[in-house]
Amino acid sequence: MRSAVLSGIVPLTPITIIVPLVLIALLVISAAHPFAPLPATEAAYTHLQAIADAGLLDGFNVPAAGLSRLEAAVLAQRGLKAYGEACLAGQPTDPAVEKALAALSTSLADELAQLGSAPPSAMPTPTPSADDGTLGSLADRIAALEDSTAADEEQATEEETPAPEEELGIATNVYGNFYMHGDATRTAHTQGGETQASDMHVYWGELGYNAEQGNWRGHFSLLWNDVTEDVGVFEAWVGYDDAARGWFARAGQSVLPFGNNAFYFPTFPAVNDLGYTTAHTLALGLDRPDCGASVWVFNPKVEMVDEDDTLSDASVVWDVTKRRATPCEDGWRLTAGYTTHLNSNDIRLAGTGPHHKRMAAYNVFGRYDWQGNTYHVLADYTAALDRFDVRDLDANGDGVGDQPRALNTELVYEPCPDNLWGVAYEWTGEMKDYAKQRYGVLYGRRLSELATLKLEYTHGVYGQYATAGQDSDDRFVAEVALIF
Repeated sequence: MRSAVLSGIVPLTPITIIVPLVLIALLVISAAHPFAPLPATEAAYTHLQAIADAGLLDGFNVPAAGLSRLEAAVLAQRGLKAYGEACLAGQPTDPAVEKALAALSTSLADELAQLGSAPPSAMPTPTPSADDGTLGSLADRIAALEDSTAADEEQATEEETPAPEEELGIATNVYGNFYMHGDATRTAHTQGGETQASDMHVYWGELGYNAEQGNWRGHFSLLWNDVTEDVGVFEAWVGYDDAARGWFARAGQSVLPFGNNAFYFPTFPAVNDLGYTTAHTLALGLDRPDCGASVWVFNPKVEMVDEDDTLSDASVVWDVTKRRATPCEDGWRLTAGYTTHLNSNDIRLAGTGPHHKRMAAYNVFGRYDWQGNTYHVLADYTAALDRFDVRDLDANGDGVGDQPRALNTELVYEPCPDNLWGVAYEWTGEMKDYAKQRYGVLYGRRLSELATLKLEYTHGVYGQYATAGQDSDDRFVAEVALIF
């Protein structure tokens, strides 16, 4: 697991579990609005695309954003009807489609009911056949569908008080991001000789829960720490998103957007480590399809000498311009960020404190995607605006505080979705125990709907900021990512 998050995890206790759940319960305040737009980040777009890819929407092209909840419900109802007819006609079942339809039926329950029929409480499951052990016979599938249809019609006609969750229209989902790494490294030393190391471990293991009701959002996630071999609270926040106007507000423990930018290689680049920060925050921002900006006031998880423990720092991130790539248009993004407290990054590059000098920093990120999202190029740069106090950070021991900075660049070819070939170049300045230059190549491909494989080879060259006498290294990483 990346070392950058170890200091940002809160130990798991009854209080850290109960408080986020209470906050999420506060989302329950009003009914869903059928004409409210679905945010571009809403999982319904992914589910609709899945049933469209299965040919259940008569060739309809699902947009990446812009649908209202009612429009999405119409498409979900159309897909559900088409899938049921396909099953009746003897077509094989599709677990991926059933999962997407079940999720849509839950998140759009109120809107489906307003269309004149109650959504199914559960997707019909074929009865296993004694012949093949997997799919039921045609008669079994027809019987299951008829039973489900009769139950839905009975539910729609009965006059009864709906269950609280159905009445309030709360959409929830559980997600997981698990990255398993097998790695081998050979390190050459300036005094001669070399060392070798290899391991198999969980590089990143996150399990989270999202709740949504109208414009309100709640998020809670746990993260596995493979160093201490325990689990702690990673993020826990509540927020309000006004999708129609594009603004949002958030309060709780969050990863700050400063320096937390995209990359394709499986290991976290030095530039991401340098800026990555988890903190207790209050945020207000604007997020529109073509631009955005946000202000984050936060309480750093490290202390300053002679200062109280307060919401003392701030970060500003500005999406100067952005556009999603489509088959007909190129995509791009240009983002600029500023933070008052680089010392608080999760890798604790300047130690755990108390620190003697607060260090401001800036970040610039740009990417361009072209030829139908086939090619991607990105560049990410973060730098401290001044030198750290020598008592906080002086890796080369010259009596002058360090001024860390880092650059990551990647060029990736993606001939088909999730089939990757890439090259990368990293550079760092005055970063303790990071390679001054690192060159890398990447190959990746999707193994299934759930799993992705990535293979990475990099060569690093060190300088005077290597405290263990490293001269160069060669690193090979094989990653299997399980995402649901």
